[in-house]
Amino acid sequence: MLEAVHERLAGVWIDCLGFEAFIQRWDRPKTLFYLDPPDWGTEPCFGRGLFEQSDFERLSAALQRLQGRFILSLNDVPGGPRVVRLGVDRDGRCELPGGRGGPDEKGLGGGD
Repeated sequence: MLEAVHERLAGVWIDCLGFEAFIQRWDRPKTLFYLDPPDWGTEPCFGRGLFEQSDFERLSAALQRLQGRFILSLNDVPGGPRVVRLGVDRDGRCELPGGRGGPDEKGLGGGD
């Protein structure tokens, strides 16, 4: 079994970086990022200072600079999606209702 795990993970890279550094390091025109930040309003549940509401604006700015594409999972509550949409819905970016978390979660997709 260990050999099978080794083979399966042979080409996998694991990085422990903040989201901005991670995106900057791995962004290429054919890269697809899946982002699942803490749901709006639950940030303190993930640890003090790990992800603040102000980080959504930084995340939005990073997504606007992407060469590749992204899928963003985030709850749909007043204030949350509006912050993330700071430019995210431009140039073919779309919003897909009904993410895995139920009717109050959105999947925001970026790219062509």
